[in-house]
Amino acid sequence: MVQTISDSLIKYGKVKRGYLGVNIQDITPEIARNLKLDENFMGVIIADLASGGPAERFGLEQGDIVIMFDSKPIESSAQLRNMVAVTGPGKLVEIRVLRGDEELGIRVRIGGLERSKKLGMARKTEDPSGLAVEKVTPEIAKKIGIRKVTGIFVT
Repeated sequence: MVQTISDSLIKYGKVKRGYLGVNIQDITPEIARNLKLDENFMGVIIADLASGGPAERFGLEQGDIVIMFDSKPIESSAQLRNMVAVTGPGKLVEIRVLRGDEELGIRVRIGGLERSKKLGMARKTEDPSGLAVEKVTPEIAKKIGIRKVTGIFVT
């Protein structure tokens, strides 16, 4: 990741990060059992999609289970987030998912994180940790393109 950030700063004068437009969750043993998967199953489930984001535009769906990204197996949501972030905006990647009983390969063109900032997703905070959250309201859900008005939003 350091190499990618360094290269981006040198080439563009700013950090360009990939954006997929999904909210994802690890497959816990409980979720695996409910989905009739092996208890040690590796992958992440798409909990929600940003309206108009790359994932939605290219055919990923809520409930899809991501098992591979750009030919690399997915073990956790943190791993997938990092892989997307270091993927150059505009790159076409194959994402392998389980949808029901089918395994599908879906090609997705990665977006740029700058787009989400234009939607008002990034704000400055005075908190020394650099992290601020808000409760998801109907207005925020509409603005960021999520369907469910639950949870918190990292601002």
